[in-house]
Parts: sequence; C-alpha cells; structure tokens
Amino acid sequence: EQRFIANVLNTTGALVIILDPQWQILRMNRACEQTVRHAFQDLKGQPFWNLLTPSEEDKQGARQVLESYKTGRLPCTFESAILDKARRLRWIQWNTTASYKKNGDVDILL
Repeated sequence: EQRFIANVLNTTGALVIILDPQWQILRMNRACEQTVRHAFQDLKGQPFWNLLTPSEEDKQGARQVLESYKTGRLPCTFESAILDKARRLRWIQWNTTASYKKNGDVDILL
C-alpha cells in the first residue's frame, strides 16, 4: 500500500506535500522536490514554514490560512513565496485540504 501511494504521488506533476496537524512535513512527491530543489529526506519532519520566505509576514499569512482547518473551512487556496535550495524565490499556489480521523480530528493535511 505504501509503495502504491508513493507511485501515485510521483506520477502527478502537481506539487504534493503531506503535513501532520503540527505542520511538519511527512511526505512530498518528486514534482515538489524538483520545484523546491530539496530532497524529501532533507525536509522530512521539518515545519512547512521552513520552505517559506524569511518574511514573518508571509509566514503568518500562510499560518492563518492553514489554521482554517480548525474551523472546517477547507479546502482552501493561498499563494506563498518559497525559497528553493539555491535561495531563489518561487511563487506557489497551494490548494489545501485535510483528511480526518473517525473522531473528527485532523489526521493529515494535503
């Protein structure tokens, strides 16, 4: 099953990052690795915010949008600037949704 999921994620050209409810990176696909120019293993377990620009304003804006999962306002779309490994600025439009546990708690964020 894990292998199947990895194959599906890596066949899409869309950027896919899977986060836990604390915004730590659990998985990312090949398209995302190529865009941010970081290997998944280098980012695994790190906060999503580490990909965003150093601007605290940008990080705070993204946090506010992503926190909307707590009020049930998903899916949501937002744009943010990221710095790739070469420190080049890239603008990404993120489409975010969540997968929920049976008890209603967030399991993962996509």
